[in-house]
Amino acid sequence: SARHLAWLADAVLAVVLQLARREMQRAHGAIEGARFAVLGYGSLGGEELGFGSDLDLVFLYDAAPDAQSDGARPLDASRWFARYAQKIVALLGTVTGAGRLYDVDVRLRPDGARSPLALSFDSTLSYYDVKGRTWERQAFIKARPIAGDHELGFDLLARLEPWIYRKYLSLADITGIKSLKRRIEGRAASEGGDLRNVKTGHGGI
Repeated sequence: SARHLAWLADAVLAVVLQLARREMQRAHGAIEGARFAVLGYGSLGGEELGFGSDLDLVFLYDAAPDAQSDGARPLDASRWFARYAQKIVALLGTVTGAGRLYDVDVRLRPDGARSPLALSFDSTLSYYDVKGRTWERQAFIKARPIAGDHELGFDLLARLEPWIYRKYLSLADITGIKSLKRRIEGRAASEGGDLRNVKTGHGGI
């Protein structure tokens, strides 16, 4: 079922985090007291994963502002966790005899490709407080911690809960949602004639 496929992805991610952490610690040491979490969005976050689904992931860390790793080649926390996230994505994209392990999409992180791959807890909160957009509120409805420090992930969701669920939608927000839905129907659904797309088409899920 879709839920079992999502649980399998959760288990694979837990192993991949261990492998990537081992590589990082060998090269750069560890960061004492730091926490790291992976959040899943979309079909993974909603436990609706299909055989062709990609993994929508966001990487989150929490460390002291001046934290550095304790290895022979130390890194500050932002660079350590950025490289850690890169290794995780690379491992998830491993090509096997049956094809690629998973396609990974990391574009849902704050500011998308303009931001580091792993973001600090405080900077993530600041972003949504100042620049959070309506479609990002929608994305959070399916978000859940799936690997690493689950408590850190739940802390973020709890802090953002008033913004996600309690903030009223303005007329501009509602208009924007309708416009986005129309674009999805036109671009992704490929409807025409008697052909209807039950997922992304008009009236779809």
